[in-house]
Amino acid sequence: MAFSLTGKQQEELEELSSKVADLLMSYHSSLADNDNRGKRVAKFKAELIKKIITNPRGHKMDIVPGPLTYIEDLFGTRASTHSMESERFIDAYSSAKAISNWGRDIRWRCYTVCWAAEHAMNIEGDFIEFGVDRGGLSTAVISYTNFEKTDKNFFLVDTYQGLVEDYISEKEQELNIVADGRYPDCWDEVSNRFSKYDNVKPIRGAVPDVLPEIENLDKVSYCSIDMNCAAPEVAALEYVWPKLSNGGLIIFDDYGFPKHQVQRDSLDEIASGFGRSIYTLPTGQGLLVK
Repeated sequence: MAFSLTGKQQEELEELSSKVADLLMSYHSSLADNDNRGKRVAKFKAELIKKIITNPRGHKMDIVPGPLTYIEDLFGTRASTHSMESERFIDAYSSAKAISNWGRDIRWRCYTVCWAAEHAMNIEGDFIEFGVDRGGLSTAVISYTNFEKTDKNFFLVDTYQGLVEDYISEKEQELNIVADGRYPDCWDEVSNRFSKYDNVKPIRGAVPDVLPEIENLDKVSYCSIDMNCAAPEVAALEYVWPKLSNGGLIIFDDYGFPKHQVQRDSLDEIASGFGRSIYTLPTGQGLLVK
């Protein structure tokens, strides 16, 4: 059915959208001066809502018919969210969010890594995470799986101060894959946070340079890769794949995100060489199983 607005209706919608945008921007103004990510998210939401209200049929985002059970991060759905309503996950997510630098809720993404980690607990091999930042996802995994009670090790590999410019391709620089100031140095914070676990091992360095420093990692059952650019993610995948046990999983955090096509194309090429393909999840993550 055709959808059209009278001139007056258009004016009323524009007035409403301005009020909504003003409300969000007032929240934006209340954020701390150093909360750059929070301000960017608030500004984006304000502009997005304005576009949807004033042009509901022409905006590139389709609206999922409600009632919705979940709407945050990249998608909305009417599917059951029962898995994220367990006390165990709620506790794991709360502890992760409290120390993270996410700037928004990412519950389904977080549940995905928790599910993968729980699956991997029954497979031979250690855990490794490339791209840790302040340790949000790794904190969730440790809590969700009671990781301190296992004989597995969890290697946490990162520069702990963001991307290395030499490894960002020209195309990725054009896409501005990570905003300036997104990743302040957090090494002391993270190393102190995980020092209470004998089997959690933060390792500082850029991939691929730091890979030879990872000791006593013969088999892997769970791997998370979230380094925001192609070169280190490809190096991490090539490093982990020969060590990955049958049934082991790799989660790519940025795989389906619009700005990360260079990563996706590069990872697809490597996976194809292994005779595998990466599955795109609605969260924007990618999943690879051996």
